[in-house]
Amino acid sequence: MEGDGKVVGAIANVEISQIETNPFQPRTQFDEDALNELAKIGFNKGIKHEKANNLKSALSEFKKAFAQFTSIDKNDLYYQISIRIEICNLKQGGKPNEKNIEILSKQNSQFKTDLLYRYALYLAQNGKISDCENLIAKYLLKT
Repeated sequence: MEGDGKVVGAIANVEISQIETNPFQPRTQFDEDALNELAKIGFNKGIKHEKANNLKSALSEFKKAFAQFTSIDKNDLYYQISIRIEICNLKQGGKPNEKNIEILSKQNSQFKTDLLYRYALYLAQNGKISDCENLIAKYLLKT
């Protein structure tokens, strides 16, 4: 659907750094604990959908959970949700957001290895063997 020259009602993958607070948001103060609780609930729902291989619903839940964060509130859950979004995207055969993967590869998350494994697989499947080997050597090989 289109309106005023912009696409509306579509799912779009954007870089994490492009996400900004809505300037027309009437609320200026947020209960951070309540928002984190909402994000956790959405994250857990997303995990359940992902385990059931219902990736479209998982992505929807992860994106709803991600929306609970303000532009400056980037805690561990924020990065875990971001990683799960990229993983579901890769599981569906989508093109990865390489800038997001670069940012997320520096985070200390329990899901980082899964993300990097899937990204390495994507690189190999798309003929980027050298990039795949470099990724594996840098992040996935345990010495």
